[in-house]
Amino acid sequence: MLGYQTFLAGPAMFRLTVFALVVLVAPAAAYIDVGGDRVTFPEVLLEFPHVGVLQVDKLDADRGAVKFATAETLQGKLPETIKHVLQVDGKLPKELREIKPGDRVVYFAGSVDHRSIVLTAAGWYITTTKDTGAEGWERYTGMRPDLETTFAGSPGDLAKAIADLRAGKAVVVRVRPKGAKPDVRVFLRWDMLAPHHRWPAADPTRAAATPRTAKEWAADLKSPDPGVRQQAAVALGELGPTAAADAGKALLASVEDDVPDVRSAACEAIATVRPADAGPVLVKAIRDGDRFVCASAARALAATGEKAAVPKLTQALKDRDWAHDFRPFRGAAAASAILRLAPESPEAKTAVDFLRDRLLNDERSDSYGTRAAGADALAQGGPAAKSAEKALAKRLTDADPHTRVAAAAALFRVNPDDRNPPAAKVLSEAMTAPDPLVRLRAVRAVPDRGPSRDGFLPQLRKLKDDPSPEVRAAAATARERIEQTVP
Repeated sequence: MLGYQTFLAGPAMFRLTVFALVVLVAPAAAYIDVGGDRVTFPEVLLEFPHVGVLQVDKLDADRGAVKFATAETLQGKLPETIKHVLQVDGKLPKELREIKPGDRVVYFAGSVDHRSIVLTAAGWYITTTKDTGAEGWERYTGMRPDLETTFAGSPGDLAKAIADLRAGKAVVVRVRPKGAKPDVRVFLRWDMLAPHHRWPAADPTRAAATPRTAKEWAADLKSPDPGVRQQAAVALGELGPTAAADAGKALLASVEDDVPDVRSAACEAIATVRPADAGPVLVKAIRDGDRFVCASAARALAATGEKAAVPKLTQALKDRDWAHDFRPFRGAAAASAILRLAPESPEAKTAVDFLRDRLLNDERSDSYGTRAAGADALAQGGPAAKSAEKALAKRLTDADPHTRVAAAAALFRVNPDDRNPPAAKVLSEAMTAPDPLVRLRAVRAVPDRGPSRDGFLPQLRKLKDDPSPEVRAAAATARERIEQTVP
């Protein structure tokens, strides 16, 4: 019926076992190899360059053969037809037995290790795109419930979130922490311009934090539901220093919660609530087993001005294990905190060297945003990162446009008195790029000071007609900032 006879020529071809995740040390690795709880959804989008909405066109449930038609392309380019054989021991997997013609899924393809992932109404599954036969049938290798730690919702909701992310918007999504019940509601904020951050977020359906008292929110930190505990920490962060007296101790205790998303939310809240004796608690948290908690703790230490933590932050630059540091963003957060807390210190030089050598100079073809992240972090260091200037200049010709723009932005920050025509050219060209994310990054990279800043005004004025509302808004902000100080 669907032309899959060649693929199903022998029973051995389709007696597939459920996929078992194996982490291998290799010079290049996929984000999803380390498990969904250790990655962000924007990192998934970086790993899979081709993403779209597929519709079930034809289905042979007895053999688990599904022919999809591409209904909408969200990123990259997809063929008109995609075919999957979804089988475990010759049968349709029990999780996917409700699939039917007309159903829509979100499909991710193009990873360097020949895999695709799919979100259906029943959850995430994975296929292999290697050795698909003459007719190109991808083979099912298993469900991936761990990816619910990056997104838990319907394919329609995911398609909208991806479209918004690709347009430059930050999105708030629901996720399900590892091991949590399906109805747990933990919320995160994703942003493609900060793709390696797992930001705790408020439930978009709840009211502001202020109608409830800090004491009431603190009581929620003891709820058996991790979603309730996470939302309590987020709300206390919104209340800020006024919550310190009634909720400070409970918030510090939550840094040792069983669920990483609660621990991370507690660290982020401490940055604004600033309870007494937070320093030792946050220093301990930068050694947490979850890299996102480490990063949140490092940001909180920087926000609270804990200069005494700099030696411990320097220790966090060292790799812990491959699964934790295969992409060294835990160390990047520590390095950024060092540069903020002690920009003139010997530790700052160590931090700059780390950002340059481990991130900016990551030459792997699948660095997945690592070089751009290194340039972004160096930019935050300002003149303290001047020793990385030569390495940043090299990245002005990087194959990745985001890396080029991030390097140009960093050069204007580390040496604000330099006109740097090559960096200015990179930003100018990026403002006309077809990708709205590149244009948005370039507009936001216009320097706040220095001799090159005013030269961007003509282009910023032209962007008032840009098709992207995010680009238009960012350009208007940049224009106003410059025009207010131009003689």
